[in-house]
Amino acid sequence: MNVAEELERYKTHPEPVSASRYHKTGAGEYQHGDLFMGVPAKGVYAVVEHHYETISEAELDELLASPVHEHRSVAVCILAKLAERGPGAVRQEIMEWYLKRLDRVNSWDLVDVSCPAIVGQRVAETGNFGLLHELVASGHLWTKRVGIVSTLSLIRRDRLDETLSVLEEALSDDRDLIHKAVGWMLREVGKRDRAKLDHFLKEHYCDLPRTSLRYAIERHAEPTRKNILKGIFEEE
Repeated sequence: MNVAEELERYKTHPEPVSASRYHKTGAGEYQHGDLFMGVPAKGVYAVVEHHYETISEAELDELLASPVHEHRSVAVCILAKLAERGPGAVRQEIMEWYLKRLDRVNSWDLVDVSCPAIVGQRVAETGNFGLLHELVASGHLWTKRVGIVSTLSLIRRDRLDETLSVLEEALSDDRDLIHKAVGWMLREVGKRDRAKLDHFLKEHYCDLPRTSLRYAIERHAEPTRKNILKGIFEEE
């Protein structure tokens, strides 16, 4: 039984549908043309576990080219799992293969579940932070989001200055999915070093999209949140 056949066991729609409550699939929107089987996350992960050790590159490429969202989800999850487990040379190959196909990694969930392991982990171990700056400089939505969310691997290694340098370059973007990604990563920085986060927020207060700012300070005490939203920061 291949991946597509096994996914059929978990689907909740008799036939793939074009609407999803979590994704924008209307004409002109970022996932127009995508189809959804309604497979829950646990079904996707079960299929990944059954196939990641034996799947071929050709099948991964075919899955990633599919209009069915769950096919692509399994593909990127398998790539992430292989990157986590493989030696450095394998991780490099996986990252390069993945980056050439970012037009198929075309949703926030596909990016978020895959890029920290595939891109962020490799950048963290090689010190090639310039790659993240290149990705964030892209005008392509998913390429830029990969550059941002990949910093999660840097944060987990306390590479906070490198992370903030990358995030700073994304502040001028006007897209909501970028604002949310930046805010999420800033919040993760704050879990490691609240003072460093607050200094960054104060320094870039006028440039920070409000969505990013609200995400970044979710873990602050309510009075502090209200002050920061007004541009009032505690004395350092």
